[in-house]
Amino acid sequence: MFPEFKVELTDSGPSNISCKYSFQYPDVPIDGQPVSRQGYSRCVSSVDDIEKVLSELIPLTGDGRQANVMSVIVAPMAFKSDKLSFYSTDEEFKGYIKKTEDMLRKNSAALQAAGVCKFSLMMAQASHAPRYATFLLEGNWAEL
Repeated sequence: MFPEFKVELTDSGPSNISCKYSFQYPDVPIDGQPVSRQGYSRCVSSVDDIEKVLSELIPLTGDGRQANVMSVIVAPMAFKSDKLSFYSTDEEFKGYIKKTEDMLRKNSAALQAAGVCKFSLMMAQASHAPRYATFLLEGNWAEL
């Protein structure tokens, strides 16, 4: 278990749930200062809601030492195309990746102010496993 582990969950109704968490790494770096990490996850009902989440105040603090993470889960209906197989959403997913990269770049200053260096996108596609994409500040918010 991580020291200083804290979780705050807010349930504002279907597809409007958020979770903020923080913890301290159990090891201590060479400079002797413990490293803390914060994360923020938000569930939304459509891809269009990602822009809204990014334009809101991100409830994380950045002090230059933190490696904060943020994730958005799009559910229950993330895709418009038929989900005949896991891969039937490939083209639509590629478009959402490009759209998310653009949104992250547009909101990069706010993400950096909150200490966010990693953004994850999860998109539901029942009855198949969800689709995931990860974007790093280090790569100018390009998908890995």
